[in-house]
Amino acid sequence: QIATLIKESRANIVINQPIYKMTFRTVSISGRPANIADAIMNIQQIMEDRYNEVSKIEFECKPLNVKTTQTNVKLIVDRKIADGLTSKKQPNMIDILQDEYSVALKIYQDRKNRQLDHKDYICSFQGTIEHVQAAILEVTRKIKNDIRTIFDGKKSYTIRMLINKVFVTKLIGAGGCMIQEIANFSKGASIKIMSNKHDEKKSTCHDIPVCIGGSFCSVQDATCIIIEQMECFKNGGPVSYIYYNAI
Repeated sequence: QIATLIKESRANIVINQPIYKMTFRTVSISGRPANIADAIMNIQQIMEDRYNEVSKIEFECKPLNVKTTQTNVKLIVDRKIADGLTSKKQPNMIDILQDEYSVALKIYQDRKNRQLDHKDYICSFQGTIEHVQAAILEVTRKIKNDIRTIFDGKKSYTIRMLINKVFVTKLIGAGGCMIQEIANFSKGASIKIMSNKHDEKKSTCHDIPVCIGGSFCSVQDATCIIIEQMECFKNGGPVSYIYYNAI
């Protein structure tokens, strides 16, 4: 049916991956304005024709509550960044994050994950989505302030996040449309999954690295959106997009 719609409208139509417990899915339509309009009219007609065949079509999941939903986010940081966070200088960065944002924070190495370098450390944040996002923003601000000193003048830094490989295809979306939507919303962040299907089948590790690059503002936005999206995959409910630069 999708192939027929594409042929008739001459527009590119991509249906996004379903999200667990959600009744709605996103549809991406691109092409010339007239072709997009034709595709929308054809899809609308199909939905109207099939309306009575679908039970509870008006049901909509409640938005994810970022103030109460718990999450556990794992960032990959360079050893020099980890040393800066665990420095015994007062005030200690870990103590500040735990006290100010009410998150449980641990920094450690995972030798079992072959996709990580020996210089890589995992920075694990646990708490509500809102508090974890705020704590991660604080860490990225520290990285931004220290980056030139730590890395000899380097002006940009890529955030790497570990996500469960179960959610990799969902994060990518059909034809890469979900990653593209997140990249566009975050003003041009570059998002790359650091694995392939062959590696995933051979690997016994459950976590896959995701690299988020670009300006610090776009990296912060994309990171926060992905954190929210991961919980939506687990719990259901739509993503409530927010601009995070004001935080």
